[in-house]
Amino acid sequence: MTKISLNGVVVDAYDFSDDLIPNEFNGNIEVRTLQFYFNVYGLQNFNLYSNLVGNSEINIKSEELNIDEKFNIKNHMSRYTGELDEDTLITFKLELTEIVELEDEPNIFVNLGQEIVYNRIRVRALTDLLIENDLISKEEYLEKIDLVEKENFEIFKKELLYGINQD
Repeated sequence: MTKISLNGVVVDAYDFSDDLIPNEFNGNIEVRTLQFYFNVYGLQNFNLYSNLVGNSEINIKSEELNIDEKFNIKNHMSRYTGELDEDTLITFKLELTEIVELEDEPNIFVNLGQEIVYNRIRVRALTDLLIENDLISKEEYLEKIDLVEKENFEIFKKELLYGINQD
């Protein structure tokens, strides 16, 4: 068991995992993720901890784990068996993601560049699947690109430049 403070309330955590994953907004930054379980007894504690983990953010402290940070509550769940009374064992599970304060504003051009690459990859994969499965020919695909470009280029340009959606 590991002692962890959740907004100042200490619990005995078990099945603890502590990982680093790429940040969902900036893949160049790794964020810490925590997952663990803890048990409480009774209806009153169930309500107390349900309210505690029902927030979007939580302060986590643990001297054993050298943690003193704010985390987003990515997911939480609780379970118990039978009727919920003062003797009922309740198990909580928390999945947390470290809140990373970005030193600089996100670079929109880097993000746009990444999005363009990902979209091209998706379009290529779909096109290849359609052609490989004889649902369309390469010529039909190229003809359709020309047609959509002729009909929509100016509209799409205005949407990008001025934020005007004409659909």
